[in-house]
Amino acid sequence: MQATYVSDANGLLFNRPGLDCVLCFSGLPGSDDSLYDRSPYGNHGVVTGATWAKLASGLWYLDFDGVDDNVDLGAAVIPCLTLPQNFTYKFWCYDEEPSGAEGSILGSVVTSGIDINRFSTDKLRVTEVNITHILSSTDTLPFSVWTQVVVRRDDATDTWSIFFNAQPQGSVVNSREPDSAGIRYLGIGGYGPWKGRLALLQVFNRPWTSLEIQKSFNREKRLFGVW
Repeated sequence: MQATYVSDANGLLFNRPGLDCVLCFSGLPGSDDSLYDRSPYGNHGVVTGATWAKLASGLWYLDFDGVDDNVDLGAAVIPCLTLPQNFTYKFWCYDEEPSGAEGSILGSVVTSGIDINRFSTDKLRVTEVNITHILSSTDTLPFSVWTQVVVRRDDATDTWSIFFNAQPQGSVVNSREPDSAGIRYLGIGGYGPWKGRLALLQVFNRPWTSLEIQKSFNREKRLFGVW
């Protein structure tokens, strides 16, 4: 189940997602340096440096400075994501890295997990933490504009896929399964710190269909002024 929302004086409030969602950062900011996971699994994060800001729609997002800002989810790197490697990562980002720069939007620890990064080609790239390349987007990651990104893996077909704003950005059949499909950090990882804004991160323990991706984009785009 994908999160739905209502608005109040403080911003947008989101309903809790279903059991297939293992990480969900949406709604109001946490207190102090906390980022609260609204999924049933409690993968809360600790914010270092990154600042909260709010869009005109009432949606809150995190702003990363590209130097040392990050969110640490702890040592578990989302243990709810287990074999077989079926998963979907969905988030909105506003990339502010200069052309040719690199930075990990979502990153992992040294020995486990995957890294979703903005590579030196200005494209979005998915790698394992040992820097094994899996898949790059067909187009460059849009600069200074809000973009919905979906990274999906379907274990039944060993297919990895990337989508920007519900549009396919390439797929590859790769039977290699990382030790963990989880992440540990937001805003930093194997490709260093990332400069930009991040909102509505959700991780699911199954591959979304193309229709689900399209519905998610259609439902959320108005929050970011995307049409």
